[in-house]
Amino acid sequence: MKKLFCMVLSFLMVLSLCSCGDKSSEEPPASTDDTQTTEPAQSSEDKIIMRVGAIVQENSQGGIAMAQALKPYIEEASNGRIEVELYYNSTLGDARSTAEQCQMGTLECGIFDAPTLGSFCKAVQILDLPFLFKDLDTCHAALDGEFGQMIKDELYEVGLVCALADNGWRDISNNVREIRTPADMKGLKIRVMETPTYMTTMKALGANPTPMSFSELYTGLSQGTVDGQDNGVILSVTAGLPEVLKYYTLVGYCYSAGATVVSRTWYDSLDPELQKVVDEGLVKYTEMERQLQAEMEAAMVEDIKAAGTQVIELTEEEKQQWVEACTAVWPELTKDMDPDLVAAAKTVNEDYGA
Repeated sequence: MKKLFCMVLSFLMVLSLCSCGDKSSEEPPASTDDTQTTEPAQSSEDKIIMRVGAIVQENSQGGIAMAQALKPYIEEASNGRIEVELYYNSTLGDARSTAEQCQMGTLECGIFDAPTLGSFCKAVQILDLPFLFKDLDTCHAALDGEFGQMIKDELYEVGLVCALADNGWRDISNNVREIRTPADMKGLKIRVMETPTYMTTMKALGANPTPMSFSELYTGLSQGTVDGQDNGVILSVTAGLPEVLKYYTLVGYCYSAGATVVSRTWYDSLDPELQKVVDEGLVKYTEMERQLQAEMEAAMVEDIKAAGTQVIELTEEEKQQWVEACTAVWPELTKDMDPDLVAAAKTVNEDYGA
């Protein structure tokens, strides 16, 4: 009897161990972790964050348009589905870093000088040609027309959806001497963005082009790392640059477009309805930014004078010397560009001018 009891007990123990060890027939518990599922399709309840990283200050024309046009329009038109977060003064990185983040899809939107995009897309470099546009009306008509669309199409191919706003005409300011003619530029260290157009143009004028991040420019001027710079009136004033400048020449040697870029990766993830909202938001931003540019530029010339900086206005004869010196570099600057785009640039004033 004792032997039989031991045999039964042993059998039950073996059966129990087999049951514990074999889990293959058990169904796994339902997961309660949403992160384990595939990415859900976009729904009307989704909250989408659109971060806008800008190099400009809040009180610049771009900064104001960001807060009063871009953000409110997109949030309202999307019925709150898109929440726009604004970051000024290079908080999320300098211009090149911001462009790279947008291209990689790690940042939704960036606002900076269009020439920054020249190293990402050669077509953008056409906008930097000195004395390309004869006046602002012609410039806007061209950028909003087929000429501008040729450039935007090329940017889309490298991962960026782009709108082109204003940064005004680029002038020359410095701490060494009064500048009236190209000959006065000889030997000056002029801070420029690191693009072939500005580097080549400054060398042709006899200056020493010195690439430097815009966020470092105030310090560079105050410490003498550079002698001068070539930004326009508004960007110079809002960054406080007249405080560290002695001479400001209103030469307007080049039109400077402002770029508002949206990451194509992020843009393509939106449904068509929200893509339209973003497109319209960029238009609203551009319209206000251009209007503010025109209103603020004239007033801020007085601010430059009030800071103790001497403002130099050129005669027609002096201005013509700049035109001749700068347009002489066009062949070198355009030799590797799309021939169709170059041809369009050469006739842009006839095609879009009044």
